[in-house]
Amino acid sequence: MRTCTCDMCGRQFEARGNTKACPECRVATCVVCGRKKALEGAALTKYRHRGYWCCSPKCASTKLRRENLERYGVEFLCQTPEVRERIKAGIAAEPDEVKQARRERIADVGRDEAAKARRAATNLERYGSVSPLGLEENRAKGVEAARSDEAKAKRRRTNLERRGIENNFGDRGVIAKAHAAANSPEGRARAAQTCMERYGVKSPYLIPEVREKCWNEGSRAKRVETSMGKFGTEHPFQSEEVKAKRAAMNLARYGDEQPSRTEEFKQIARDRREEKYGDPSIGTETAVKIKEYVDGHPSASVQEIATALGVSYSVVWCNSKRHGVKIRKHQSYLEHIMADYLDSLGAMYIVHDRKTIAPLELDFLAEGPDGRKVAIEVNDVLTHNSTYSPYGDPKPKRYHYEKTTACREKGIPLVHAWEWCMPGSEIDSGRMGSWEVLKNRIAHALGMTRNRIGARELKVVEMAPKACAEFFERNNVNGRRGAKTVFALVGKGVDSPTLEDIYMAYAVGDAHLGGRKDGKAKYDAEIARGACRLGWEVMGGASKLWKAITEAKCEDGSYRWDSLVYYVDLNYFSAESVSTLDGIEYMGWSPSFWNYWVADNRLKNREPSRNAEVRAAREAGLVWEVYGAGTETYVWIRRT
Repeated sequence: MRTCTCDMCGRQFEARGNTKACPECRVATCVVCGRKKALEGAALTKYRHRGYWCCSPKCASTKLRRENLERYGVEFLCQTPEVRERIKAGIAAEPDEVKQARRERIADVGRDEAAKARRAATNLERYGSVSPLGLEENRAKGVEAARSDEAKAKRRRTNLERRGIENNFGDRGVIAKAHAAANSPEGRARAAQTCMERYGVKSPYLIPEVREKCWNEGSRAKRVETSMGKFGTEHPFQSEEVKAKRAAMNLARYGDEQPSRTEEFKQIARDRREEKYGDPSIGTETAVKIKEYVDGHPSASVQEIATALGVSYSVVWCNSKRHGVKIRKHQSYLEHIMADYLDSLGAMYIVHDRKTIAPLELDFLAEGPDGRKVAIEVNDVLTHNSTYSPYGDPKPKRYHYEKTTACREKGIPLVHAWEWCMPGSEIDSGRMGSWEVLKNRIAHALGMTRNRIGARELKVVEMAPKACAEFFERNNVNGRRGAKTVFALVGKGVDSPTLEDIYMAYAVGDAHLGGRKDGKAKYDAEIARGACRLGWEVMGGASKLWKAITEAKCEDGSYRWDSLVYYVDLNYFSAESVSTLDGIEYMGWSPSFWNYWVADNRLKNREPSRNAEVRAAREAGLVWEVYGAGTETYVWIRRT
């Protein structure tokens, strides 16, 4: 043992050999994490000379980044403008073969399976995910950073320096490369595999949250607002400026405003089809599969083919028409429109179902994601009137009502899509029928309404009928109707409600006399119209409005109405909401029909004042009676 003097604190201590630090000074504390450790040998020597100690490379890197931030304002020196410029100058001076060799080395490292495994293991250890971007928090930070004005300006500067353009996609080469990569079989397979691994579906648009985000009312309003601000139209392609620019670009590139009209384009398409499928008339792999299936199953219908191949109805129909594939069992034009809508909605459905209400047939039996079902009958005037039919006997007057009743017994609502409600109809029906409202009704019955709100979040207000007329015109299948007052649901924070604030409303009017000769109606009032904003479902809205109507009082404190009558049009509705309201009773069903004037292609409601004229025209074949599903009557009477 010998007496030594500590170089760090100056104290004397007993030790063996020529030790330069006392036991107390040999215990170092990490300047980053605070960990303590007794040092020996080279580590102690470094500690004595530096005056600090880092317990690990990670802590050393953290300390270095802190110092760089204090001195230079960046974490790494290579981020400073001076160093970046020197690096760029050095790289620019390198021969092309050196640059290419570096790119290949970087690519090799990225493709190396061992390196990928090491990165994955490190990320799992640090972040709990194979990739840091697998964490929602990191993805959110990345998106936020990429959308910042600073990042956008930086991307523009970099693109200007490298390519002379602000946006990469202003370079036709970049566009062609991205398009080729995304549409190649490998690119599509990678995209589908990634979606399956992350979300369990092949396409992001099959994820309910993504569909909701893309197609809800707020997103659409934002897209329209952006387009209106930039182009003055709801969609960029509606802008005359964009149309002119696109036409000029196509004319300069291809010699025609529509490239697909050029003979060169047509020949390229024919050559590709012949090379890929061996037949220039077949345009897609799906068309080949459809043709092969039809050859093996000549009696299959469009829906049977779609189900067998795992594609949508519209894909089969469009490919068969485009490529001349003859399918023996076709549906009517109106059924094609309905099938296209159900496909766009993402609903599962069966066409020409003969099992649910056998022996009767349903044109469509659709099912929503939560198991709700709805039957749909597509009714054209030619084959669904009760006066004339080119294919045999006309439809019985109770035909549509009996189908509605049979579906109701199975717990399935039936919606009748009449021809005049469908797009492209040339029947003059006035305001009767609305394709948008009909679609909304189907989506609601399937539980696929885009937006939902609870009645508890809303309040009931009473509004003037004139102020609400446009609301019913937009959102009721038959438009507005005369009324005395309107009870509407609006947001609780709305003080002066307008048309756009209404989520749901009932119009209350005078009840009809019902054939009474004393000039007094049997009931105090009638629910003249009911409507919910398109794209919205108000949960509990009917009950809340009904309570407000039945409890409404006059200025003297007496109730305004002691009896109410409510008519339900079974062509579109099944009375599932009104039949559950407090105190309401079912009174009966009555038939309903329209008069179709053949020569004028015009549809009119019942015309009692012209009864003799209409009867004579019907006997002459000038008018067809079109019987619907009828009307159910419900009555509420106050019980004292």
